[in-house]
Amino acid sequence: MRVILRRTESLGGLPVATDEEVELDRIKIGRGTDQDVQLADMRVTLAHAEIRHQGTGWRIECRSENPVWINGRQVAEGPLEVGDAMNFGRFRVHVRPPPPGTDLLIEIEEHLSARQVEAARKARMRVTLEDGGLRKRFWAWSAVIAVLLGLLVLPAVLRYGAGGEAGASLDRVWQAGPPSDSHSGFIHKCDSCHQTPFAAVRNDACLACHKQQAHHSDHPEILAQGEMIDGRCGSCHLEHTGRNALIARRTELCTDCHADPADRFPTAELAAVSSFDDDHPNFTLSLPAWENGEKRHAEVAQEPGPVQEVSNLKFPHAAHMNREGVSSPDGKRVLECADCHRPMGTTFAPIRMEEHCQSCHQLDFDPDVARRRLPHRLPEEVAAIILDHYARVALTGGVAEPEAPEAVRLLRRPGQALRADEREVAMSWAQARAAQTMEDVFSRRVCVVCHEVKRTEDAAKPWDVGKVALTASFLTGARFDHTAHRTEDCSRCHDAEKSKASTDVLVPPLANCRECHGDPGTRGRMATACVDCHGFHIAKDTFFGAAAESK
Repeated sequence: MRVILRRTESLGGLPVATDEEVELDRIKIGRGTDQDVQLADMRVTLAHAEIRHQGTGWRIECRSENPVWINGRQVAEGPLEVGDAMNFGRFRVHVRPPPPGTDLLIEIEEHLSARQVEAARKARMRVTLEDGGLRKRFWAWSAVIAVLLGLLVLPAVLRYGAGGEAGASLDRVWQAGPPSDSHSGFIHKCDSCHQTPFAAVRNDACLACHKQQAHHSDHPEILAQGEMIDGRCGSCHLEHTGRNALIARRTELCTDCHADPADRFPTAELAAVSSFDDDHPNFTLSLPAWENGEKRHAEVAQEPGPVQEVSNLKFPHAAHMNREGVSSPDGKRVLECADCHRPMGTTFAPIRMEEHCQSCHQLDFDPDVARRRLPHRLPEEVAAIILDHYARVALTGGVAEPEAPEAVRLLRRPGQALRADEREVAMSWAQARAAQTMEDVFSRRVCVVCHEVKRTEDAAKPWDVGKVALTASFLTGARFDHTAHRTEDCSRCHDAEKSKASTDVLVPPLANCRECHGDPGTRGRMATACVDCHGFHIAKDTFFGAAAESK
């Protein structure tokens, strides 16, 4: 028999029908993929029913335990006539008058969408308080009263009545979150900070412990800003948000003012910064400067550069970082950065000659007495030490130098005294040899290797060794923790192996930092907030809660 299967669906709110003409001796209806009319609904079985030709009409028979609803009646089998409507889950199947040349027209439509069916199922499953004979308002007020009695009245009675510490222990139910490690010691003394119930913590409560807390700036134009006058400590320091979350990290707390400082405080002459990625000034470096032999610090912009560090120390990194090693009394030695540079927070432990240099740079001055060495950092004593050494050698005798006077070359017995003329000759030789050695020590072989040395006209101090100023931290107004970056190789940021001049500044440019760090929310890089590198309480002479005063 020739059958037309017409599927009707809604497109854009309008019904659209698609006809399929097939030759079938029976029409199988179900959820299975082998059915002639496949209905995707879990309430329809895989093989639900069949329509067969019987005599002059049609008959439907169920093939599962689930019945069929025809015109609102539940049947297991029965005749079908034109105009009948059958329900299968969310689908409705109509028997329509067949067009000429066909035996049967079956129209399938989805009268409910899957979303509507799911919503109806949830609505049937929803149970309210009223369904159980209970009213919302009664239970709501009951809950409010229970909370007030259990969490407000009872703690207050126990705390200020006979309960004592038992009442104090109930205070934890009011805590907004875990305290910070810094304030965990008095977490149960709420009134230490919350001096007024149900009011924000006042600055006075903070300053009761944090006395002489430095302000943000000493500049009067910045201090005159409303945020500086009326700002609360709690705006940046957020308590009850976690053990290590006391300091707010939101970049906007800084960029709200620093994005356009020229507009808000023009005389402060601050560089604008609104973003680490796109709008952050290059580094300003703190470098030693010399005035009449005394050191002071000068702030120098790193770019366009180049910048130089005049430390008065001769130390070419390339010579010391030679991968083949450097000569030492114990043979070749390969030096690493950590041999001299030891991170200590945001700075480095001091570099000391005796600890870091003397194993190679031994301050000996007489090849015949290698164990006798000169003191470091005491150039004014060197002349006396050298003269005393050679005077002792001359008076003792036994000098193995052919050109030395006989009085000096002659080895004397212990206690044997020199004649007056021999003593004069010996001391003359000692003074000449001491002067020669001092010339060698200061200007040729020892001091001059690492220091800036000048000859003076002062007989008491004929040599002047320039003071050394090693920079522990080059950044001004910022901090950099090398310990936090210990997983990185030093050469990634500092090109020390190619630095041949002592004046080279090996601080990488800001672009180097942006390779790993970016604004919060940046993908592929470490989220870095302003407070990771910059402090807020940086004023030197102005304190919170007090007028400007000198330290």
